Amino acid sequence: SLKQLEITMKLFCTFVFLLLIGGIANAQLTEPKTPTPSPQEPQFRSEEIMFKSTGDVTLAGSLRLTNGKGPFPAIVLLGGSERLSRSAIYNWASASEFLNKGIAVFSFDSPGRGKSEGDRWGRTQKERTDDALAAFKAIASREEINKKCIGLYGTSEGGVVSFRAMAESKDIAFAVTISAPAIPG
Repeated sequence: SLKQLEITMKLFCTFVFLLLIGGIANAQLTEPKTPTPSPQEPQFRSEEIMFKSTGDVTLAGSLRLTNGKGPFPAIVLLGGSERLSRSAIYNWASASEFLNKGIAVFSFDSPGRGKSEGDRWGRTQKERTDDALAAFKAIASREEINKKCIGLYGTSEGGVVSFRAMAESKDIAFAVTISAPAIPG
């Protein structure tokens, strides 16, 4: 049935993503302290994307892709309560590792940061969830992105936003959270 196919696709995307993350985590644990240059650095391309969110706020982000042929799986990076710029979120999440694995990366400036409009500190979790969903939709419409394999990667409060966004959209394939607050039960 269509429902079973949808569940299978989400599980597949989650499984592939976890395999890739496992490789990234293992590489980070076993890398020597002095980096050795690789013989050929992968080439990436980046494109700025402007999109609308709740309250008619325009947000600005960067979609980074490898130079290979798509459509690519993708991940949307969501920072925590510190409300970072897109480059700070990108660097904090070691997002180049996703690109090395062929996963497109989208990070955007928090409202009031960089080229994004809005109040940096005045966004509620609901509005931040709307921002995440708007970012998801902004890249899901692109032909170089596999719209059935887009997930969210949230740190701290961004992890909570990831959970909320998944609860609101059946199109989000997976979520990875780092240090997200939770309660038992």
